[in-house]
Amino acid sequence: MLNFTRTICSAMTSTSRLPAYRIRQAVETDVPVVLKYITDLAVYEKEPESVVKISEKELLRDGFGDHKYYHCFMSELVSSTESTPVGYGLYFFAYSTWEGRVLYIEDIYIEPEHRSKGLATLIMKECAKVATEKDCKRMQWQVLDWNKDAAKLYDRWGGKSSPEWLTYRMSRDTILRHVSVDNNVHTV
Repeated sequence: MLNFTRTICSAMTSTSRLPAYRIRQAVETDVPVVLKYITDLAVYEKEPESVVKISEKELLRDGFGDHKYYHCFMSELVSSTESTPVGYGLYFFAYSTWEGRVLYIEDIYIEPEHRSKGLATLIMKECAKVATEKDCKRMQWQVLDWNKDAAKLYDRWGGKSSPEWLTYRMSRDTILRHVSVDNNVHTV
Protein backbone atom coordinates (compact mmCIF):
# COMPACT_ATOMS: atom_id res chain seq x y z
CA MET A 1 0.00 0.00 0.00
CA LEU A 2 1.25 3.47 -0.87
CA ASN A 3 1.60 6.03 1.86
CA PHE A 4 2.23 9.61 0.93
CA THR A 5 1.25 13.16 1.53
CA ARG A 6 2.22 15.76 -1.00
CA THR A 7 1.86 19.34 0.15
CA ILE A 8 2.12 22.44 -2.00
CA CYS A 9 2.81 25.70 -0.28
CA SER A 10 4.03 28.84 -2.02
CA ALA A 11 5.00 32.06 -0.29
CA MET A 12 3.52 35.23 -1.77
CA THR A 13 5.53 37.46 0.54
CA SER A 14 7.62 36.85 3.59
CA THR A 15 4.59 37.38 5.84
CA SER A 16 1.74 35.79 3.88
CA ARG A 17 1.25 32.43 2.22
CA LEU A 18 -0.97 30.98 -0.43
CA PRO A 19 -3.20 28.15 0.76
CA ALA A 20 -1.46 24.81 1.16
CA TYR A 21 -2.94 21.77 -0.55
CA ARG A 22 -2.07 18.12 -0.37
CA ILE A 23 -3.00 14.92 -2.14
CA ARG A 24 -3.39 11.78 -0.06
CA GLN A 25 -4.97 8.36 -0.28
CA ALA A 26 -8.62 8.22 0.68
CA VAL A 27 -9.55 6.42 3.88
CA GLU A 28 -12.86 4.87 4.90
CA THR A 29 -14.03 8.04 6.67
CA ASP A 30 -13.75 9.93 3.35
CA VAL A 31 -16.53 7.90 1.74
CA PRO A 32 -19.39 10.35 2.54
CA VAL A 33 -17.37 13.18 0.97
CA VAL A 34 -16.47 11.01 -2.03
CA LEU A 35 -20.16 10.27 -2.58
CA LYS A 36 -20.93 14.01 -2.36
CA TYR A 37 -18.23 14.72 -4.96
CA ILE A 38 -19.57 11.97 -7.23
CA THR A 39 -22.95 13.72 -7.11
CA ASP A 40 -21.36 17.15 -7.60
CA LEU A 41 -19.52 15.81 -10.65
CA ALA A 42 -22.75 14.40 -12.09
CA VAL A 43 -24.35 17.84 -11.74
CA TYR A 44 -21.28 19.53 -13.27
CA GLU A 45 -21.53 17.07 -16.18
CA LYS A 46 -25.14 18.22 -16.68
CA GLU A 47 -26.62 14.97 -15.46
CA PRO A 48 -29.44 14.88 -12.93
CA GLU A 49 -28.42 13.93 -9.42
CA SER A 50 -30.68 10.89 -9.74
CA VAL A 51 -28.15 9.19 -12.07
CA VAL A 52 -25.94 8.57 -9.02
CA LYS A 53 -27.25 5.29 -7.65
CA ILE A 54 -24.22 4.12 -5.68
CA SER A 55 -24.40 4.15 -1.87
CA GLU A 56 -21.84 4.78 0.85
CA LYS A 57 -22.11 1.10 1.76
CA GLU A 58 -21.15 0.05 -1.79
CA LEU A 59 -18.28 2.56 -1.90
CA LEU A 60 -16.97 1.22 1.41
CA ARG A 61 -17.22 -2.38 0.25
CA ASP A 62 -15.71 -1.77 -3.17
CA GLY A 63 -12.90 0.59 -2.16
CA PHE A 64 -11.95 -0.64 1.28
CA GLY A 65 -13.03 -4.28 1.39
CA ASP A 66 -10.98 -7.41 0.84
CA HIS A 67 -11.07 -6.99 -2.94
CA LYS A 68 -10.65 -3.37 -3.98
CA TYR A 69 -12.45 -2.46 -7.18
CA TYR A 70 -11.24 1.15 -7.07
CA HIS A 71 -8.67 3.39 -5.40
CA CYS A 72 -9.07 7.04 -4.54
CA PHE A 73 -6.98 10.13 -3.86
CA MET A 74 -8.27 13.09 -1.87
CA SER A 75 -7.12 16.66 -2.39
CA GLU A 76 -7.22 18.80 0.73
CA LEU A 77 -6.82 22.40 1.78
CA VAL A 78 -4.49 22.33 4.78
CA SER A 79 -4.18 24.87 7.57
CA SER A 80 -2.19 24.74 10.78
CA THR A 81 -5.21 23.32 12.63
CA GLU A 82 -7.20 21.28 10.11
CA SER A 83 -7.51 19.88 6.63
CA THR A 84 -10.61 20.18 4.47
CA PRO A 85 -11.36 18.01 1.42
CA VAL A 86 -11.64 20.00 -1.82
CA GLY A 87 -11.68 17.23 -4.43
CA TYR A 88 -10.92 13.64 -5.35
CA GLY A 89 -9.59 11.35 -8.05
CA LEU A 90 -10.89 7.81 -8.45
CA TYR A 91 -9.11 5.14 -10.50
CA PHE A 92 -9.04 1.39 -11.04
CA PHE A 93 -7.04 -1.15 -12.99
CA ALA A 94 -8.09 -2.64 -16.31
CA TYR A 95 -6.37 -4.90 -18.79
CA SER A 96 -5.57 -4.46 -22.47
CA THR A 97 -5.12 -7.61 -24.53
CA TRP A 98 -2.74 -5.64 -26.74
CA GLU A 99 -0.64 -4.01 -24.03
CA GLY A 100 -1.35 -5.44 -20.59
CA ARG A 101 -2.06 -3.48 -17.42
CA VAL A 102 -3.96 -0.19 -17.64
CA LEU A 103 -4.72 2.41 -14.99
CA TYR A 104 -8.16 3.85 -15.76
CA ILE A 105 -9.05 7.22 -14.24
CA GLU A 106 -12.80 7.25 -13.69
CA ASP A 107 -13.16 10.68 -12.08
CA ILE A 108 -11.23 13.78 -11.16
CA TYR A 109 -13.30 16.44 -9.43
CA ILE A 110 -12.13 19.63 -7.72
CA GLU A 111 -14.53 22.04 -6.02
CA PRO A 112 -15.04 25.12 -8.24
CA GLU A 113 -13.37 27.58 -5.86
CA HIS A 114 -10.22 25.41 -5.74
CA ARG A 115 -9.81 24.82 -9.48
CA SER A 116 -6.86 26.18 -11.48
CA LYS A 117 -4.51 25.60 -8.57
CA GLY A 118 -2.85 22.50 -9.98
CA LEU A 119 -4.80 19.94 -7.95
CA ALA A 120 -6.04 17.94 -10.95
CA THR A 121 -2.46 17.90 -12.22
CA LEU A 122 -1.25 16.55 -8.88
CA ILE A 123 -3.90 13.81 -8.93
CA MET A 124 -2.83 12.90 -12.47
CA LYS A 125 0.79 12.84 -11.31
CA GLU A 126 -0.03 10.51 -8.41
CA CYS A 127 -1.96 8.26 -10.79
CA ALA A 128 1.09 8.23 -13.08
CA LYS A 129 3.28 7.21 -10.13
CA VAL A 130 0.92 4.34 -9.31
CA ALA A 131 0.78 3.31 -12.98
CA THR A 132 4.57 3.22 -13.04
CA GLU A 133 4.80 1.22 -9.79
CA LYS A 134 2.21 -1.28 -11.05
CA ASP A 135 3.92 -1.60 -14.45
CA CYS A 136 0.88 -0.27 -16.33
CA LYS A 137 1.45 0.23 -20.03
CA ARG A 138 -0.92 3.16 -20.25
CA MET A 139 -3.36 5.39 -18.41
CA GLN A 140 -6.79 5.95 -19.86
CA TRP A 141 -9.75 8.22 -19.14
CA GLN A 142 -12.67 9.96 -20.81
CA VAL A 143 -13.63 13.61 -21.00
CA LEU A 144 -16.87 15.14 -22.20
CA ASP A 145 -16.45 16.98 -25.51
CA TRP A 146 -17.59 20.30 -24.00
CA ASN A 147 -15.16 20.18 -21.04
CA LYS A 148 -12.45 22.22 -22.76
CA ASP A 149 -10.49 23.00 -19.56
CA ALA A 150 -10.05 19.31 -18.76
CA ALA A 151 -9.21 18.53 -22.39
CA LYS A 152 -6.48 21.20 -22.33
CA LEU A 153 -4.98 19.65 -19.20
CA TYR A 154 -5.00 16.20 -20.78
CA ASP A 155 -3.47 17.56 -23.99
CA ARG A 156 -0.67 19.21 -21.98
CA TRP A 157 -0.10 15.86 -20.29
CA GLY A 158 0.35 14.20 -23.66
CA GLY A 159 -2.99 12.40 -23.66
CA LYS A 160 -4.41 11.47 -27.05
CA SER A 161 -8.10 11.25 -27.84
CA SER A 162 -9.38 8.25 -29.79
CA PRO A 163 -12.33 9.42 -31.89
CA GLU A 164 -12.42 6.10 -33.72
CA TRP A 165 -13.38 4.25 -30.51
CA LEU A 166 -17.01 4.51 -29.41
CA THR A 167 -17.96 4.01 -25.77
CA TYR A 168 -20.73 1.49 -25.18
CA ARG A 169 -22.53 0.88 -21.91
CA MET A 170 -25.04 -1.70 -20.79
CA SER A 171 -27.29 -1.13 -17.78
CA ARG A 172 -27.80 -3.74 -15.07
CA ASP A 173 -31.37 -4.32 -16.25
CA THR A 174 -30.13 -5.07 -19.77
CA ILE A 175 -27.41 -7.36 -18.41
CA LEU A 176 -29.99 -9.28 -16.38
CA ARG A 177 -32.28 -9.52 -19.38
CA HIS A 178 -29.48 -11.17 -21.37
CA VAL A 179 -28.61 -13.55 -18.56
CA SER A 180 -32.19 -14.66 -18.01
CA VAL A 181 -33.16 -15.12 -21.67
CA ASP A 182 -32.61 -18.39 -23.50
CA ASN A 183 -31.26 -17.15 -26.81
CA ASN A 184 -32.02 -20.46 -28.50
CA VAL A 185 -28.32 -21.11 -28.88
CA HIS A 186 -27.69 -24.81 -29.32
CA THR A 187 -24.33 -26.32 -28.58
CA VAL A 188 -23.08 -29.72 -29.58
